Amino acid sequence: MVIKDGGCDSSAACRRAGRLSLTVAICTWNRSQSLQHTLEGFAQIAIPSETDWELLVVNNNCTDRTDEVIRVFEGRLPVRRIFEKRPGLSNARNRAIAEAAGNYIIWTDDDVTVCEGWLSAYVDAFRRWPEAAIFGGPIEPWFDGDPPAWLWRIYPKVAGVYAARDFGAEAIAFTPHVIPWGANYVIRTREQRANPYNPDLGYRPGRMVGWEETEVIQALLADGANGRWVPDARAQDTADDEIPSPALLQPRHLLRRPLGSNRSTARIRPTPLVVEACRRSRGEIPFASGDLSARSVGRASDHLERKLGAVQRLYAEGTGVMAMVSVVIPCYNQARFLSDAIESVLAQTSCRAEIVVVDDGSTDETVAVASRYREVRCLSQRNQGQGAARNEGLKHTSGEFVVFLDSDDRLLPHAFEVGLQCFEAHPDIAFVAGRCVSLGVDGVHGVTIYEPVVERNHYIRLLLSNYIWMPGTVMFRTAVVREAGGFKTTVSGAEDYDLYLRIARHHRIWCHDQVIAEYRQHDTSTSRKPMLMMRSSLNVMKAQRDAVKGDPSAEWALRQGIRNWQHRYGEQLMNAVRKHVRSGEWKSAIPALIGLLQYHPLGFVHHACRKISRVARGHSPESSDAIG
Repeated sequence: MVIKDGGCDSSAACRRAGRLSLTVAICTWNRSQSLQHTLEGFAQIAIPSETDWELLVVNNNCTDRTDEVIRVFEGRLPVRRIFEKRPGLSNARNRAIAEAAGNYIIWTDDDVTVCEGWLSAYVDAFRRWPEAAIFGGPIEPWFDGDPPAWLWRIYPKVAGVYAARDFGAEAIAFTPHVIPWGANYVIRTREQRANPYNPDLGYRPGRMVGWEETEVIQALLADGANGRWVPDARAQDTADDEIPSPALLQPRHLLRRPLGSNRSTARIRPTPLVVEACRRSRGEIPFASGDLSARSVGRASDHLERKLGAVQRLYAEGTGVMAMVSVVIPCYNQARFLSDAIESVLAQTSCRAEIVVVDDGSTDETVAVASRYREVRCLSQRNQGQGAARNEGLKHTSGEFVVFLDSDDRLLPHAFEVGLQCFEAHPDIAFVAGRCVSLGVDGVHGVTIYEPVVERNHYIRLLLSNYIWMPGTVMFRTAVVREAGGFKTTVSGAEDYDLYLRIARHHRIWCHDQVIAEYRQHDTSTSRKPMLMMRSSLNVMKAQRDAVKGDPSAEWALRQGIRNWQHRYGEQLMNAVRKHVRSGEWKSAIPALIGLLQYHPLGFVHHACRKISRVARGHSPESSDAIG
């Protein structure tokens, strides 16, 4: 049954009758041949009972046979042709939103073939989760013929280039880091109309910038909308037009998403195509001959094979899969944030991730949260502190590279990609560090001001201050961390700073300007404990005294660094003393005051003199800048 204006005869009538009204939307620009194949596939799908649907095809100012193809299917499908003159996928999608008559808009592309049960799977999901506003299903690349031998060999490493998307057989809930992609997803119409697509994003002639659907979906999730993965709503995305030529298969192109990309992506599970490619790459069956079709690019040149060697250093030899980055996540009573941390690792755009969660004697649901993820190995120990937990996790890692992510922080999807690119470009470095953005408990980003990137003299600069704000922005060579002896357990809160200094003394390191992580700030953060942070930071500095002897610049940097830490945390500690005194909390005020006298006596004297001076001048000691 074709939807009339409003769906059924009206949306309300459909709901009263227990029917669903759906709009399938396809936006197209000069791809009439692939559009014909896509519409032929829709003519074969099963239509579930109690369902009314329409198929909108938005002609985005096409100059080919698009309208002729649409007319051919008018008698076979409930197809409606819409014309949008303004170029760009976002403009075309927004026109489809305005024209849609269904209660849900199902988005797909003009080069996609859906399975027979595709629409039925979505209808079942709509009825099962009526509260959900977002849905999505798997996407697997489809090649017209047998891909060339060189593509079989590298396909498992570049599957993401072909938009492969599969979260497995479970109907998992979406998160900001686990979302569907543009060739196969659904947004309920009322939410979609309240969140149109950004015309500054979306593909259009002369501009290849996507991610418009990612921006909308993440905004909906941030506003509290629910979403569900629909594993049986499978679609195949035609890939033969998108096979890169040998000229594009340069080492950097295999890690092709641009630095700073904000597209949220997740892990790619082994689809049949990936499994087949891995099987061929291990030599279990002969490689394809290289004949793809009339448009086959054939075998890559010998020159290309040599160039691929630079990337092969980052991959496990002979396995046909990417190099592994191990992630150690220590957790002590931070179960409420742990899921976000884990999913941010699973959402990485490049390489395999090995995740080790170390429960450091938690009394909350840390173990239960970690156990939800089959990709996670969870270890438990009595409470020994963050340094000991990281060291325990390090013992159980097998990746060439390792990231230590705190359980309340998150990685951005391109974090590993950027790190691996830096290691590929600078093979002699011991670790690479990037930038982060502050994140509140409510998930809102704070204002973050960045200093210029440190390019040289890293050890001296680290003595002056710890310009690496959080450990999650650092990717280490695992062997270097083990050689350094891991984290010291006697400098709680500054274990990472101590490790950076010890490594930077003997190794070359690299920093870049990409924001790759989110640094969550909340009341229980270790960085909010000035007494602990000042004591540990000063102990780290004292441990460097022998290392700087005889080097005037390093000796000066150490002295200045000690003053910097005293000033930074001394001011915070003084503010804490002031707050406790004013509120009569002497049990808290006295230990803080003792710590200030022990670690920053000159700061205490300065504040005391300032207060005495104010009283001598006749000002009230209770004014805004008074000590107590």
